[in-house]
Amino acid sequence: MGCRKTTELTVQDVKIPDQEAPAINFKRPDVIRNDLAKGDFRNGIVTYIDTENSAYVRREWRFQVEDGTSRVKNLSMVAPPYLCEKTEIKFQYLADGFIDQIISARKDSCAEYVSKWVYKYNYEEKLLVSIVGKNYYTSATADNLYMNISEDFFTYHPDGRVHEIYSTHREASNKNYTYHKISLIYDRNDNVIEVIREGHETGQYDEKFTFTYDDNKNPLEGLYIFGNLQLPSYGYAGSLGPRFLSKNCIKAIKSEYLYHSQNPRIDYYDSKTRDNKVIDFGYRISSIDWMRYFIKY
Repeated sequence: MGCRKTTELTVQDVKIPDQEAPAINFKRPDVIRNDLAKGDFRNGIVTYIDTENSAYVRREWRFQVEDGTSRVKNLSMVAPPYLCEKTEIKFQYLADGFIDQIISARKDSCAEYVSKWVYKYNYEEKLLVSIVGKNYYTSATADNLYMNISEDFFTYHPDGRVHEIYSTHREASNKNYTYHKISLIYDRNDNVIEVIREGHETGQYDEKFTFTYDDNKNPLEGLYIFGNLQLPSYGYAGSLGPRFLSKNCIKAIKSEYLYHSQNPRIDYYDSKTRDNKVIDFGYRISSIDWMRYFIKY
């Protein structure tokens, strides 16, 4: 059967009610940086990213920025050879330049469905305090059905850098849930050098990740989107903070559990530059499972 075009899903402003925030010790920072709320490229405007990996699974990302700025306006992703499916992401900004909301629509013209996420950025006196995402599904048998919800709440170091992120991802009907917490420690170069992830009920699988860096500038610094939108990353650990907060490119990640003995795992990465811009980064190809990202500006 050939592909048939699915009905277009009209993107509308979606009212997201207040959620019950986790019990956190929130203290307003001395400086407002809002590093996660700018949506801009800080080390050269990226237009295209392609992949090569050990599993022979490709993804392509294409970026458009607002005229005269480095702020992302539109982002699309496809995964050849399955060309029926395409994800389109739109950034909307407030008058002060910070992100208002991000709308992501994954459309499959063969299976005839649309999965839409609306991520609302919430501020208190111009400080980003949370992002709430809601997921809606449309198909031949469902019309904008509310399916899932994701939440991130933030605390900050006094200098305005992100300190903790409390996160949950769940079905919309699930009223019994907890938050996972990650804590971030930085070096003098504004690189995240340690991430601790907590939130498992027993604590048995709480994790610690330690990062080292090269001197190349991180091409995705500042570009924060929820992990389920599948931006390029340094695996799971990199998506917890370094991909979007660190100024340099990761060289190695040590992963270990906090409360039971197991030999740490160390993964190695590298990056290549041209004209002082990173054009290729990812796992070293000598790794068993590797992924490389190729960048055009």
